[in-house]
Amino acid sequence: MKSLKNSLIFVLLLILSGSIAFSQADSVSIPYHISHPGYKAYIGAGGGIPGQSNIGFTVIHPSNFGGNINLRYATFSNGSRGWFGPPPDELTILSFNFVREYLIKTPMVRFGLEAGLSYVVFNEKKNIEANPIFFLIPIPSYSYDEVIERTAGLNFRVKFEVPFSLAFGLEASLVINLNPAHSLFGIDLGFTLGKVRDKRVRNLPYK
Repeated sequence: MKSLKNSLIFVLLLILSGSIAFSQADSVSIPYHISHPGYKAYIGAGGGIPGQSNIGFTVIHPSNFGGNINLRYATFSNGSRGWFGPPPDELTILSFNFVREYLIKTPMVRFGLEAGLSYVVFNEKKNIEANPIFFLIPIPSYSYDEVIERTAGLNFRVKFEVPFSLAFGLEASLVINLNPAHSLFGIDLGFTLGKVRDKRVRNLPYK
C-alpha cells in the first residue's frame, strides 16, 4: 500500500509539472468567455468521509458528454479506540462511469453527473481479539479472520466543479455506490489536473 501511494504521488507531481504549460496559455481574465469548446481530459484525486481516498481519469467530449475510470478506497472502523484500535474493514471500488457535465452562465463553475458499473472488493475483519500488551510494547495487536467478498456494484456521483484555469480546478461531490457487500454513501473534496476547461477570448458571447 505504501508503494502504491508513493507511485500515485509521483504521477500527480508529473502531471502537475506538465500542466503548467496549459495554465500559462490561459492568461485571459475571468470576464472573458468560451470561444471554441474542445475536449477536456484530466486527472482528479481527493478524499472524504467516511475515511476514503480516490483517483480517477476523465475525458469530456465538446458536447459535454464523456466517461471516466475511478479507483476508490474506503475504511470502516471496528471500534472506537483511536489510532490503536482494531483493524478497519476495507472497501476497494473500481468504477467505469458515463459523465454528463452542465455549464452555467460562467465557464468558472459547472455541475456534473456520473453513473456506471463498478468492481467491488470488501475486506471484512471478523472474530477480532486483542492480544496481551507487553510492558515494552504498549501498542496493542489483534488477531482476526479476514472475509473477502468480490462483487459488482452501481456507482453514482453528483459533483460541483470550479475550474480556476486551463490546468487546475477544485471539486466537491456526493458519492453513492450500491453493492451487495457494503454500500457506500460519502462526500468528497478534491482537485483536478490536466485540461480542465476551455480557453476563453475577448468579446465573444458565452453559449
